[in-house]
Amino acid sequence: MNDEARQLVEKYLQLVGDEHRPVAERVVRCRDAPWYFREKLIGAPSHDARKDHARVLKYAYNFLLNGAAVAFIREQKNRQTPDLMIDGLVEQARFFVEVKKFRLVGSSSSHPASKIVSTVEGKRGQLPDNELGLVAIDNFDIELESDGEAMTHDPIEQALAELERLASENRSGWKKPNGVIIAASTSGGIGVSIPHFVWLNKQAEPPLPTELAEWIRGLF
Repeated sequence: MNDEARQLVEKYLQLVGDEHRPVAERVVRCRDAPWYFREKLIGAPSHDARKDHARVLKYAYNFLLNGAAVAFIREQKNRQTPDLMIDGLVEQARFFVEVKKFRLVGSSSSHPASKIVSTVEGKRGQLPDNELGLVAIDNFDIELESDGEAMTHDPIEQALAELERLASENRSGWKKPNGVIIAASTSGGIGVSIPHFVWLNKQAEPPLPTELAEWIRGLF
């Protein structure tokens, strides 16, 4: 770790707490991670924005721990970009990941399953065309879980079934994403094991290599 990266980690930890040190010190070594720490974490306009951006670190860290090379994607003017590029697992099978913090509050949809589907439909546009890509939906709205029945696993399963139906009935319109990863609760964070649901899109183009698909399923 060079001096710049070390200074960025220390500034970030002053804001979030030293318990995040193992993740921060590992992830900051990724390509363009210093930019992400400086602009998205340290320079975040609010505590909530910083928490949102920190969700990306969780995925970067998990991929790193499982043998992948990770790079952060710099934003570009007038062009939507994903958060991460993952490489080094299967020959010529790099893939991109867009991480979205899930909220129901303020949504036009009052049903969690519908909101999940609309979130995937919106965020897949940030994945590059003709590349492998995943949408990761993370950190469900705490109000959903505290509502008793609102945020059980049933809405997630309903959402994944609806994504499968949409992709099967409109293959040309669902060439991306290659898959969706959904964290099943708000309680999990960096360094905490929580359940995830994984849906892989059989209609995607290019298709996800079998070896990579198995790796993703095993990871989550």
